[in-house]
Amino acid sequence: MRRLLLLFAIVASHAPAADGPPSLADVLADDASLRGVAFVDADHGWAVGDRGVVLQTTDAGDHWRRLSTPTDDGLDAVTFADANHGWAVGGSARPYTHESRGVVLATANGGRTWESIAEGQLPRLRAVRFFDNEHGVAAGDGTALAPSGLFTTDDGGRHWRPVPAAAQQQWRAGAFTRDRVGELAGVVAGLRGASARLTGREVTASLGAGDRRGGYGVALVDESRGWLVGDGALVRTTDDGGQAWGPPPSDLPPSLADWFDWRAVACRGEHVWIAGSPGSIVLHSPDAGRTWRLARTGVATPITAITFVDDARGWAVGEFGRILTTRDGGRTWRDQRAGERRSAAAFVMAEPDKLPTELLAINAAGEGFRTVVASPLLAERSADATPTANRLADAATLVGADAVRLGWSTPLEAADAALPPDALLERLNRVTDGRARELLVAEFRKLLVTYRPDVIVTADPERALSGAASLLADAAAEAMELAAQTPPVETGLASWRAERVVGYAIDDGAPLAAGESRQSTGDFSSLLGATSAQWRHAARGLLDKEDTTAPAAYRWRTLAGKPAPSTHRPDLMAGFAHPRGGDARRPAAVAPASQLEQLRRLASKRRNLERLLDQSVGDPAWAGQVVNLTGGLDAESGADLLRQLAEGYRQAGRLELASDTLYLLARRYPDAPLADASLLWLLQYYASGERARADSRAVAGQDARPDTLANVPSNPGGVAQLAAPDKTGVLTSEERLERAAALAQFLGQARPSLYAQPAIRFAEAATQRARGFGADADRTALVLSKQSIADDWRRAAQAERWIAKPEGLPPDKPLANCRYAARRPKLDGRFDDLAWSGADAITLSLPGAAKSTATVRIAHDEEFLFLAIDAASDSIEPIDANATRPRDADLTGHDRLHLRIDTDRDYVTAFELTIDARGWTHDGLWNDDHWRPTWWVAADADESSWRAEAAIPLAELADPEHIARAAWAVSLRRERPGQTPTSWPATAAAADSPDAYGLWLFD
Repeated sequence: MRRLLLLFAIVASHAPAADGPPSLADVLADDASLRGVAFVDADHGWAVGDRGVVLQTTDAGDHWRRLSTPTDDGLDAVTFADANHGWAVGGSARPYTHESRGVVLATANGGRTWESIAEGQLPRLRAVRFFDNEHGVAAGDGTALAPSGLFTTDDGGRHWRPVPAAAQQQWRAGAFTRDRVGELAGVVAGLRGASARLTGREVTASLGAGDRRGGYGVALVDESRGWLVGDGALVRTTDDGGQAWGPPPSDLPPSLADWFDWRAVACRGEHVWIAGSPGSIVLHSPDAGRTWRLARTGVATPITAITFVDDARGWAVGEFGRILTTRDGGRTWRDQRAGERRSAAAFVMAEPDKLPTELLAINAAGEGFRTVVASPLLAERSADATPTANRLADAATLVGADAVRLGWSTPLEAADAALPPDALLERLNRVTDGRARELLVAEFRKLLVTYRPDVIVTADPERALSGAASLLADAAAEAMELAAQTPPVETGLASWRAERVVGYAIDDGAPLAAGESRQSTGDFSSLLGATSAQWRHAARGLLDKEDTTAPAAYRWRTLAGKPAPSTHRPDLMAGFAHPRGGDARRPAAVAPASQLEQLRRLASKRRNLERLLDQSVGDPAWAGQVVNLTGGLDAESGADLLRQLAEGYRQAGRLELASDTLYLLARRYPDAPLADASLLWLLQYYASGERARADSRAVAGQDARPDTLANVPSNPGGVAQLAAPDKTGVLTSEERLERAAALAQFLGQARPSLYAQPAIRFAEAATQRARGFGADADRTALVLSKQSIADDWRRAAQAERWIAKPEGLPPDKPLANCRYAARRPKLDGRFDDLAWSGADAITLSLPGAAKSTATVRIAHDEEFLFLAIDAASDSIEPIDANATRPRDADLTGHDRLHLRIDTDRDYVTAFELTIDARGWTHDGLWNDDHWRPTWWVAADADESSWRAEAAIPLAELADPEHIARAAWAVSLRRERPGQTPTSWPATAAAADSPDAYGLWLFD
């Protein structure tokens, strides 16, 4: 379960309401987007979708009823082997770890009851097919344990075997059959043109499936012939079982490519039907693609799945709970469910982690305004272990959104989001043949005609200080002006004009300007049964890797269009008449009066606990009270508060208390979603050589603290129980490593899918090396180097093997030698010392660029690591030699070089040292600014560059006696306001990727 708040356990129910007013869970489920549909004959069918929704019809769709299910995870596909035996599959991501978890539901009585099976075995699944009551196949997210993303079962889905593969993939669509001798055959499609063919238990990559366009729908006529559809009106066909894909025999109208992203395809013999986003037309070819007919549906919201029981009768399902049917082979379509639903608001952001979850909770879940979330610039990689798109969709659904629309034509690299508008537009133009602005405006026009929102909500570019925010706001305003232009008649679309573009920002407490509004996130909502700041926790865990504090309030203003009328209450939808139960707003929902007061009391208790946590962070005496104070809360809410307490300790620099708190969470609430994230953090914390070094120097001479949360008696309900630690207080380095080893062993036994993640295996290998078990660490690296894991982690594993035995070719990683300096350099920023004459020059540049923007030289002696930075610049900041340099200055607005030193090569925890053009500094350790090393910096500059020299005591970073032949993973990144960062290694990899690090080799 993904629900982290007590209110869900009381208000929400997986079963539809019987009589009386609907609950919030009921109205959200009624609106849930449908993702899959299956019929066994012309009368009996099922549709599945978000929020664990399963619908059933027994009269050809004239009536649909919601069935009770044991999950609230999204369901993406459904299949029936006969009228009684069926399966529905889906899943979600786990908070903070972002691990993909699957769900499989099974029924043996035609769907009257559903059972959850195969729990904990699978990642999220997107496609499923059962050939009989026992034998089936499914496709979804690839993982380190099951890289192919393909699974088979021969016992009705209770146990699944992964299909072997050499590369990790995430599939969004799959179609399966059996060949003439009964062997399994199938095709799958996914992000950025990825596709593969399945024959028996062998997976081979396809040719010609797409370019940047992702595949979202596949269908097979037989083991040889099939169809694939996707982004940008992508249509491909195959006659060799998916080994290669090519265009259909005749072209579709070229104007369709500007308006449609296909999402669903069905085929029977020569007949092919295609639909997608918008859902205004269904394509039909009666002759295998030689000719095409366009049939209008009368609706615009996207169609996500389509099926036919014969050549005449078919059904299509889609977003907002829509169901359509045809009785004439797709020439005409009739709406069976969801009527005229549309969105009232569209929330648009450049980066998914900037989703204003609290505002969405207030307006979408609380006020019932139907809402779409859009990310036109989302950059997604097919190699990502947990696709951002999946997590964004899950998070938006949790806070009440109805649909999520993702862009594909203007992919934005995360490092470029903060560039000024002109520089960002230039970068986007490089990958769009100069059409970036045109494509962005076109994306907004598609958003408008598909979802018909009245208000577009996006980040206020003046407060976001982001070029991406500025581009989106400008494109939204331009699309509004073009709204009167009618789309081509063949699209079946009508024009639509949003009335207002609203810019939001986190409130900074400053007085409101004219036309601005403000809304608190701490007000209790009787419908939500909580505050929006509480409601958003589950969603934030899917978008962030660490806990974040909810903003106290948001503010917004009109950027374009009709200004909002002045009102006494803040309201994003002010000025629009949207009655409850209308086309853009859900019916009113109620919490039973008998439960409302209980919800209010529990929410109040939670708020009081949160205030106490804020006030008492860093006080060990508070920890002893937390177990009693969380009494009365459900397990997931109790786990959430313990996580919040741990985060408070971490922010206060009390990591030993944070670790004890998370240890208790993992023991007391082992089945809560936050338990996995806690176990991951604990292993990385105890395994970290950097953290052990810093803590041993910081606590030298201190008395051991008393036992606290780690040993609080606990009675977990899970099968696998984490044992209480045998010691608390200040741990020695050896004791930390022993605890890390014990945690790794526990994860291997109790959480095998989490244990298989490369970040955990690297932490385990770092522990093995530090404990003197080098052979074990080498075996771990060997396994990972041959495993089907993400390429960046595999390259890091291959580098580990080379470091252990440096023979043959060097690893696929930049190398730099840190040479011994017989004479220490004088720190004056002039580089005229003998130490630099033989030092390696490390150059920082853009990926693929020959020109360097900065050079770093390194050297060492018995006591110090020395750095020399030479950074070319057109704008030199003045250096005041008499100015007092503050500790840990805010360097955000300055030209600076950021250095991360990962001495144990776990590629997670690292020392962080930053030097700017003035010689000012900032230091930290694994997102902890309480690390206080002693180091020295001198800076100088001329008209063309700034220079800095630094000396860092080796004892601050590692044991100086073990520096000979050491190998450190190091990342160098230069950040300049308004410019694209440059780095060594020169890569576009994310900052937390092993590819962002090269290796420093010490003499």
